[in-house]
Amino acid sequence: MERPVVRRLATALLCGSALLGGTAVMASPTSDEFQRCDAFAQAVLKACRDGHAGKAGDACGREAHQKQVDCYAVVNNQYARPDPEQVAARRKAEKQAEAEALARADAAAKASASPAVSQ
Repeated sequence: MERPVVRRLATALLCGSALLGGTAVMASPTSDEFQRCDAFAQAVLKACRDGHAGKAGDACGREAHQKQVDCYAVVNNQYARPDPEQVAARRKAEKQAEAEALARADAAAKASASPAVSQ
């Protein structure tokens, strides 16, 4: 296949999945975000070594590595797919809140439309 044809097919597939509500197109972390984690780990290692001259280098390395792993987890979690059960629960709660708001609006409209009863 020629390149323009492949590009058109890829575009059609992406647009089709987006229009059908598919979750096939997901964002992912960029290398820049992980580079920030690497720089953070290096800063932690340097600060540990500078602040604790007597501390074994291995302990500082483990601490820096753990901070790097934690940072990677935070970056990856920003792009994680949502839990289907949480999404369903949120949608159910939103629909229920919308139905309650409509019921209150209907009740308020009926109350204002009915003539005042005087004794």
